[in-house]
Amino acid sequence: MKRATLIAGIVLVLVILGAWLYFPGREFDVTITQQQIDDALQAHFPVTKTNLLILHVTYSNPHATLLPESGRIEVGVDAALEAALKPREQPKKFTGTVVMTTGLSYRYETKQFFLADPKVSKLTLQGVPQQYLDKSTNAVSAVIREQVQKIPVYTIKPKNMKTKVVRLILKDVQIKDGVIHATLGI
Repeated sequence: MKRATLIAGIVLVLVILGAWLYFPGREFDVTITQQQIDDALQAHFPVTKTNLLILHVTYSNPHATLLPESGRIEVGVDAALEAALKPREQPKKFTGTVVMTTGLSYRYETKQFFLADPKVSKLTLQGVPQQYLDKSTNAVSAVIREQVQKIPVYTIKPKNMKTKVVRLILKDVQIKDGVIHATLGI
């Protein structure tokens, strides 16, 4: 019994030592296309959220655009806002668009890429009265920023021992030739 445990311990130490010596400095390039991001977003929309029990916002028709000059991803969605502006009044409907730019993050635990650090760059809501514009804008912006960060846009399928064993971190993201090149390494 002691001999088997000792042999198993030695083998485990050798495997860990071998991985430690072999993998440092190794990098893996993952290519993510705009279409893959669009498909991932489409699978999670439309989304309806309620804020303060009086605002109902439905987000639909997401689309992504890669921005090579900034290394970010632009995401646009349609927004339909339904709000009761006064008590006992029929809710009014407003439509608009939200455009934001995001980065990319990687979670080792799930081996998935997510949109990260969304910043709303443009928000239009047609017909919202001026006195409600700021509150509506803030509510619509906060909800969509939170929503896009939850959506995995790409999942690494472990093809070899390297991607299964090694705890990879996101080292670099570049947009070249119309695709995202994400470099993972140790």
